[in-house]
Amino acid sequence: MNKYLKEFLHRGLMFGGFGPIIMAIIYLILSYSVDGFSLSGSEVFVAVV
Repeated sequence: MNKYLKEFLHRGLMFGGFGPIIMAIIYLILSYSVDGFSLSGSEVFVAVV
């Protein structure tokens, strides 16, 4: 049981850390490609990083 709990927490922390960075990159791309995008991609990227 301890092995499964460790693996679960490790994967959760890994994806929890990379999720906001991937979201920031997507917002950055959207801000450059879509006119009238309400949230600046560079603002999101700087806030997440």
